[in-house]
Amino acid sequence: MKEESDAQDLTQIVYIEAYKNIKSLQDPDSLFRWLDGICHNQGMKILNIKK
Repeated sequence: MKEESDAQDLTQIVYIEAYKNIKSLQDPDSLFRWLDGICHNQGMKILNIKK
């Protein structure tokens, strides 16, 4: 994220999505990969909205 406000928004969205979807995490050892996927997907949504 180029703008700090976008990074803050992304952080908040990732926390909310992770909380809502924690039951879909099948392997606790892959937590960081799972969070990375959420972060990537939500970040792309933010960037696409900015275009």
